[in-house]
Amino acid sequence: MAIATLLFSPKGRIAQQTFWLGAAICSAISIIALFVPKIGNLLWLASWFPWIMITIKRLHDMGKSGWVMLIAPVANLLIVIAATVLLGRAVFVTLLQKDIVQSTLDMGAAAGVGGMFLLSGGLLLFNTIWLIWIGGTPGTPDVNRYGRPPHWPAAS
Repeated sequence: MAIATLLFSPKGRIAQQTFWLGAAICSAISIIALFVPKIGNLLWLASWFPWIMITIKRLHDMGKSGWVMLIAPVANLLIVIAATVLLGRAVFVTLLQKDIVQSTLDMGAAAGVGGMFLLSGGLLLFNTIWLIWIGGTPGTPDVNRYGRPPHWPAAS
């Protein structure tokens, strides 16, 4: 499969090894973007399109719709919302500390720590599991509704 097809087309299926190659390319682009002044943010944002394309093709190889990919951003959003609520509660309790007993303050501080853990640890854990699932689950061995397996010989 050509690199352009791998990174810019949602059609077809890719094997696990090809997914990891595409993931390495996208990661390299994202890392390089950190060191490029002015256009780095745009480059980083542009690197997400190929991530989406390789994820869709990997899901196709597993016999799943590309729409399953939306689970990741929705889960990430829910984790951020939950962490924000916990952190916001901690800030609110801290602002009202003159009128609140020490035990409530301690609870608010614990909620803040819980919010920070949920935000960092929750995102890291979910995204690691998601990446391992996408890149580690074998594809369907036969033809599925998205085409032939990636390593089948070309039709004659």
